[in-house]
Amino acid sequence: MKRIALVLMAVIFSLYTNAQDSFLSISMGASIPLGDYASTNEILGSGYAGTNFVLNFDGSYILAPFVGIGGTFSFGSNYTDTDALKKQVTNIFQELYPTYPIPIDSDVEVTLGPWRYVNLMFGPQFSFPLVVLQLDIRALGGVSFVMPPDRELSVTTAEGDYFSSQQGQLVNLGYLIGGGLRFGMRGATSFRISADYYHSKPTLEIENEFLRDKDIKIQEYDMSINTLHVTLGLAFNF
Repeated sequence: MKRIALVLMAVIFSLYTNAQDSFLSISMGASIPLGDYASTNEILGSGYAGTNFVLNFDGSYILAPFVGIGGTFSFGSNYTDTDALKKQVTNIFQELYPTYPIPIDSDVEVTLGPWRYVNLMFGPQFSFPLVVLQLDIRALGGVSFVMPPDRELSVTTAEGDYFSSQQGQLVNLGYLIGGGLRFGMRGATSFRISADYYHSKPTLEIENEFLRDKDIKIQEYDMSINTLHVTLGLAFNF
């Protein structure tokens, strides 16, 4: 019985000490757009976003067995589908100005940059030892600085010129839910693979101008930004 008790105490002590592994990490990977953010069906409400990259600076400080405070400072970017948006340009014009049909040979130009966002978030993090691995689960919330694409549209027709530009709300709330695995916990440095779901919802404003009638129309909509971050990097345990 004493031996069994000593073994149990050793296991519990091992789990407790392993759970104290706070860490800082740097990782990089793919930012994969989801839902309406990735769709190309609508002028208002579709993000036309494609997969690009995300860079994470993550950390966690363990306060008690298995429980700590986590944080992230991350930068992400997503490509935009210029060709898909160009196909929708005539639809925008016809919806706003139905009495002026656009000829097939109209000159349509689209300038579209990438989506970019910077996150600063904090929240609870849970860490569990799994033999030679460490499982980290977190739910973070905070500020998301969203920089929408520099979107400039123009249509030249015999009836006049049409221009459209987009601006967005910079400072937004956001959250991130996910987790990761750390490999090689015996040393001060380990490999870390993670997957996180990120969400923010900025308000965007589109200004449409038709020079023929000197008419300016403002359209506003909320863009739900949903992405999956899959990254690989190094963690420094302390």
